[in-house]
Amino acid sequence: MTRIGFKRTSPGDTAFTLIELLVVISIISLLISILLPALGAARKSARAAQCLANQKSIGMIVSIYANDNREYIPYVYDHGYAWSINSESWLFTYGGSDMKKMDCPDYKLLYASGHTNYGMSQHVAAAPSWGFVYRRVSSILKPSKVVIVADVMYEGTNIYSTSQFVIADFMSPEGGWGTPNLGYRHQGACNMLWIDGHASAYKDILPYNSEAWNK
Repeated sequence: MTRIGFKRTSPGDTAFTLIELLVVISIISLLISILLPALGAARKSARAAQCLANQKSIGMIVSIYANDNREYIPYVYDHGYAWSINSESWLFTYGGSDMKKMDCPDYKLLYASGHTNYGMSQHVAAAPSWGFVYRRVSSILKPSKVVIVADVMYEGTNIYSTSQFVIADFMSPEGGWGTPNLGYRHQGACNMLWIDGHASAYKDILPYNSEAWNK
């Protein structure tokens, strides 16, 4: 019978040298430095996509409301109800309690205190107390170019400051009455929902006389 033999090896024959270990560590560090920014960018893109999905859901509810109410676009504020925080508002009547969980993944700071971080345009959504009347969808001549909902933020120093949007309770950071700014928080883009139901990332500044305001 043939006997199979095994060659004995000493620990020194298979151990990594210090230089080899340093090379491996350097390669791993290099791979991490390459992959981490890519992973971070992917996470940001995923959050922006979730935000767009939120706005499209709001757009579907706006459409359902309009179909049930002779094509009228719902209100920003009316009957004592703000559109996004009062449980009696159209948003929750048509969308259910899950709408309270709808929040921009990139700007959760204010939602915990009862505020929203999406704003509605008072030039298309009604706010009778401030002279903004109810409008029908059919009265909007360019529905794909008129914005109804957008990301908003409260920092008054934002260079994209505008007075064209109002939010749920109209509160400024200092606790006074006011309007927030458009929030360009998705890698320099502001997510916007348009009257025709599509949502998109928008990087340009909207001037006061832009057709997007439907003025």
